[in-house]
Amino acid sequence: MNPEVYQRHYDFEEDYWWFRGRRKIIFDQIALLSLHSEKSLILDAGCGTGLITKLLTAYGKTFGIELSEEGLLFCKSRNLKNLVRGNIQNSPFASNQFDLITMLDLLEHLDEDVEVLREMHRICKDGGYLLIFVPAYRFLWSGEDVVSQHRRRYTAKELLSKVQESGFLVKKLSYVNTFLFPVIFSIIIFNKFFRPQTLSKSNLEPLPVFINKILTQIFKSESFFLRKMNFPFGTSLLCLAIKTEPHRCFKEESDV
Repeated sequence: MNPEVYQRHYDFEEDYWWFRGRRKIIFDQIALLSLHSEKSLILDAGCGTGLITKLLTAYGKTFGIELSEEGLLFCKSRNLKNLVRGNIQNSPFASNQFDLITMLDLLEHLDEDVEVLREMHRICKDGGYLLIFVPAYRFLWSGEDVVSQHRRRYTAKELLSKVQESGFLVKKLSYVNTFLFPVIFSIIIFNKFFRPQTLSKSNLEPLPVFINKILTQIFKSESFFLRKMNFPFGTSLLCLAIKTEPHRCFKEESDV
């Protein structure tokens, strides 16, 4: 990402509705995993400005890897330790090391996404988890994709295929940000036809406090339903996968 994108994310991610809703959904899923705060090893791959990395420390010893020096400076401002500057495709970590790896809005930035997923499989422990969050649907391409230098947006079928190809067993795969999908879709289509200048600008804009609160509650409410079901459409995708032991059968274990 461009350096200014890290600054924008740092400025918005504490309170902006999208970031808050995403955090609620992500950590609701993590809370269901068998992690031990004193024994588990966690990797936040593409740790950005470090807010998620900081919150992950409640679940285990957490490492962050980030290619951008600007991103790591923000991480250090949060007093984070165990930070590595490097390319996640050729990570410096040992095989079979991590109990949980998070890839939150990272995969869409990478040219060789399957190769990176295979590297995550290598460094994940048997029985360890991979949690992925990515943007969905090419037709939702907007200015945020441009300024964030995304390579692609995913469908559930495509993400499932790539995660399975890398060796993981997918336990949960769901679209998210479903309740607000009609509004977001309408705004993007309107902008493409009537405000084409927005296609090169970030979607992150300050909102009135009460609107931001309403949007936050709507997005966060999806976490309740995601405990029991998967959504058939949405603006993003959530995927939870497990590295199975060699003798276990993928088809018999999958919940998808």
